[in-house]
Amino acid sequence: SDLKEITVQDIKDNLQKSKIGQEIAEYSKNLKEPIELNDTTIMLDSEGRKIYGEEDGGKITIYLLNCENPERAARTIIHECTHYRYGIGESQWAESVCFAQELKHKYKRDYLTISEKRRIIKAVKEGYPEYNWRKGGRIYGRKQINSR
Repeated sequence: SDLKEITVQDIKDNLQKSKIGQEIAEYSKNLKEPIELNDTTIMLDSEGRKIYGEEDGGKITIYLLNCENPERAARTIIHECTHYRYGIGESQWAESVCFAQELKHKYKRDYLTISEKRRIIKAVKEGYPEYNWRKGGRIYGRKQINSR
């Protein structure tokens, strides 16, 4: 394949291109476990869709073989670090927050427009039908029962 191997330096350089990227690069230095850049596994979900990364109790894994380029890897680090940083997950709202941070990096700005936010929410509702908006998600690692 023509895919160039993505190096740690490529990812570090890419993270420097936005304010959120720089913030996450700094934040990630203090994680209890270093981010694992897995370059041997092609990870797919039950529907056969690529999984770019995952966060499980502070262990963040990025699946480099699924990332087309250093920006995708950097965006995935931002996404997974956001899950961990705020302790959020397993809800459409949590995914929307993480994708919003990713897109700020992509667009190299500190804000998203209303239409960009709407597009994220629509994509997340379609992409994560197994999650409710808030109910049953995790906040600071704890299951949310009574939230909407």
